[in-house]
Amino acid sequence: MPYAIGLVVLVLALWLALSAVLVVTPLVVVAAIFALRSVPIAPPALPDPEKYDQPETREKLKGVAGSLVPLMLRKGEITEEAKTLGIGITNAGRYDQRKKAGRSFNEEIDALESRSRRLVEEFSDLRVRVASTLPNYRAEFDDWLTRRTNLLAVVTSAKIYPLGFCVGLLVSPLLGESISEIMIGHWPAWLSSGAFVACVCTIGAFLFVRIAKRNELAASLDDDQDRKWRALVHFWNSDDDTALQQHVAAVLGSPEDRKPSAASEHSPGRWEDALGVGTDASIDEIKTAWKARMKEYHPDRVQTLGPKLRELAEAETKRLNEAYEAALRARGVA
Repeated sequence: MPYAIGLVVLVLALWLALSAVLVVTPLVVVAAIFALRSVPIAPPALPDPEKYDQPETREKLKGVAGSLVPLMLRKGEITEEAKTLGIGITNAGRYDQRKKAGRSFNEEIDALESRSRRLVEEFSDLRVRVASTLPNYRAEFDDWLTRRTNLLAVVTSAKIYPLGFCVGLLVSPLLGESISEIMIGHWPAWLSSGAFVACVCTIGAFLFVRIAKRNELAASLDDDQDRKWRALVHFWNSDDDTALQQHVAAVLGSPEDRKPSAASEHSPGRWEDALGVGTDASIDEIKTAWKARMKEYHPDRVQTLGPKLRELAEAETKRLNEAYEAALRARGVA
């Protein structure tokens, strides 16, 4: 019994919905044209990204990274001094305190780590502060895109409706009686057939035109400004935990060292080979590969190695950063 009642309710709801579609569709089309008539033809310009960038804060980030470098180098020097003095590291990760030098090293390391944590927090706070001020630069364009697309779709639907109605009249001898019985019984067969076919054509035209026009109008976005915005958002992305490593690596190497040579700049597949990704890798894949490689040469991992090995690690870090920047340029975000 409950199943029978449910089936009756479902059929009744479907009948009411289909009947409402026949009556409401032309009214909706007219109302949509009236509501969207003021949508401009030309897309709105994207805001100027330079107004939202903060060069002073960029310099502060460089300063924070620069302050971290001597702390990191000093920790490496302590490691070398402890080795020279034959002071070992305990299970707690600190130097043997039975010697005065070991206690001194531990105190200095604690101070260095405390200072490093404050600098890392300051670096993160600066990025979060700027990232929170960046607007959704595509909001106005996306709103225009949706409204303009809907307007073009409903205008086309309005033109299709009378054509569909005429087709419905032609096929009314075949469909008219059936549609009248299923949907609105008191309507004449010719009217039921015409309205039904017109609604089907109108809804189909709206969906098709909306998809086609959206893809067409989306191409009117200012690509140059969009690239600048994506680069800005990428730089200030507060969720990117590799930004500090990039800044520290930039401070460790001189501008001449970081500048790629003409030969390497034009070498095919240089950044792909360095990062271990394919030429069709996405930005997320490139970033993941770069993070994984950078961790292998992070200063904290090589600080206990000899000077020559640390120099090799620094050189590899520079090479990975150059490859990462080249990959971003290739993808149009840097």
